[in-house]
Amino acid sequence: MRTNFVQRSLAPALLVLVCGAALGCPGKDGEATDTNVTTDATVGTTTGTDGSSAPSTTIDPTTTDATATTTEGGQLTTTEDTLGTTTMEIDSRCECVETWSFGSDSYSCAKGSCGVLNGRCEHQGGGDTDTGGDTGDGECVFTGVTEEKLNCALDRLIAGEVGFGAEWSYTSDSGFSSSGGWVTIVGDDRTAVMRRWWWLDLGGEETSAGLVRLKDAAYFEGCKAEPDLEARFDCLVGWTDDEPDALCDEEGSGSDI
Repeated sequence: MRTNFVQRSLAPALLVLVCGAALGCPGKDGEATDTNVTTDATVGTTTGTDGSSAPSTTIDPTTTDATATTTEGGQLTTTEDTLGTTTMEIDSRCECVETWSFGSDSYSCAKGSCGVLNGRCEHQGGGDTDTGGDTGDGECVFTGVTEEKLNCALDRLIAGEVGFGAEWSYTSDSGFSSSGGWVTIVGDDRTAVMRRWWWLDLGGEETSAGLVRLKDAAYFEGCKAEPDLEARFDCLVGWTDDEPDALCDEEGSGSDI
């Protein structure tokens, strides 16, 4: 099982600096305020070491917000410093997208009965390399995808019904390099969420998982009419002319290192 490390951009963290009351905070002019004071909670004034008085500031311990009440000139003024909470709402069309996984693993819901179309090129007459792959010599014969599975996926894309559409992968060198993609239909107007990816040796790149518009039913009916399975496969994987937007996540990369 391949383990992938996926790297994406992260929002900056919020850094909060708190000035300790015992250390003395700089005032607007840059000088430290007098820390050697006592607070008279009864009369609402602050008394310095020189006997002078100033308006007092008290914190209400009963509130969950940081609320300061200050007595100034016989009138009460209140200021509040409340930490806001950011709630990330996930679009329902992205509920099956696993944003921290790569490629095929980034779709977490059921993929239906058609199965993944794992196409591959097998070179006839080519020798094997020391690493187990073929040399690329000889005629390339398309294998790995049955007519039944291919037509099943095409029928889904022809119907355009909401639900998982298709997933494919392809390699011409025993998996040293590969490409793939998945698409799920999310709207009655043939809108879909998809992702594509490319892998080479120990690393790969993937598109964002986002919205595209599927080609019309007539296009996929034409694919199904192709007598050659490889041509039918190539036709299916061209299911859209669009590049996915960043509805669910952004472009990413994966690594086996």
